[in-house]
Amino acid sequence: MIDLKNLWDQLSKESDAQEKSGILKRSIKSKVGLSIGYDTSDNKKLLLLNIDNPDSIKNSHFPKWEGTSIEKKPLGENKFAIILKLIDEDCINIFNALINDLLERIVNTNNNHEAVTCFADTIYKWYEFFKKFGKKVLSEQKQRGIYGELYFLNTHLKPKHEAIEILNCWKGHKLKHHDFSFPNGALEVKTTIRKAHKKVVISSEKQLDNTGFPNLYLYCITLNMDSNNGESLVDLVNNLNDYFRNQPNASTLFKKYLSNAGYLTAHENYYNENKYIFKKEYLFEVNDDFPQISNPPEGIGDIKYSLMIGSCLEHQVEIGPSIKMLF
Repeated sequence: MIDLKNLWDQLSKESDAQEKSGILKRSIKSKVGLSIGYDTSDNKKLLLLNIDNPDSIKNSHFPKWEGTSIEKKPLGENKFAIILKLIDEDCINIFNALINDLLERIVNTNNNHEAVTCFADTIYKWYEFFKKFGKKVLSEQKQRGIYGELYFLNTHLKPKHEAIEILNCWKGHKLKHHDFSFPNGALEVKTTIRKAHKKVVISSEKQLDNTGFPNLYLYCITLNMDSNNGESLVDLVNNLNDYFRNQPNASTLFKKYLSNAGYLTAHENYYNENKYIFKKEYLFEVNDDFPQISNPPEGIGDIKYSLMIGSCLEHQVEIGPSIKMLF
């Protein structure tokens, strides 16, 4: 990953010393004409990708969103490039995250056609991300939700199963009804920080509907929150990043799934502010007798309700043997 902040500072200093306006560039080691740039005419930060076949590219091919621009522009005689430009400096963290993602993907392409295709695919992936999540940081509730899912993955799946296998079981990043899907069933994860009358929020009648599942489990974790002690979401993500980095293809997949879930490294300063202290975990078997709303009257849907953990204790099962049954 490139230290973009340092690079922007260097280019800005060179811009101040340059008499003529134009584009300063730093080439990125690749086969496809990729560079980081700085427009000295308006002091804007850029990513440039050369185009071998400019007639095949139109500006209408690229999405538009607030804070940046994407255009095909001439760079001297018979030379063109796709230029990604930062318009609003308030979006610098998002812009840097986007550029690092583009660089990581494009540097591995073999020719310009592949690079342009990769650029467009990645840009549209981010476009869909912005439509879904906007540019805001995750709420505390969503942070806890991702923490709970990754805690379960790290504690109960990682020690006994292959990296790609457990990542393929994680579905929470896709906003599916269940956070994990296994060959022999599914599992939903819930977290709570309540001190008394512990309860979790069931956000859909489908989450605890066991129809058609050989096994359906509800995993609940209770946490304390503190600003100084415990483990942050960033700590847990970094822990898993270190592990997946040594597993073939797993690191890229994990980063992709985190992005799908709305987690951006550009926002990690915010996510470090909340730390979690583990208190207790429960695993409940969801059967026909489990307290649930799974068959609402006709015409009623999108049901959200609170479930008291204390009312589920007779359905509690051992975690290890139960998870083993899911594979």
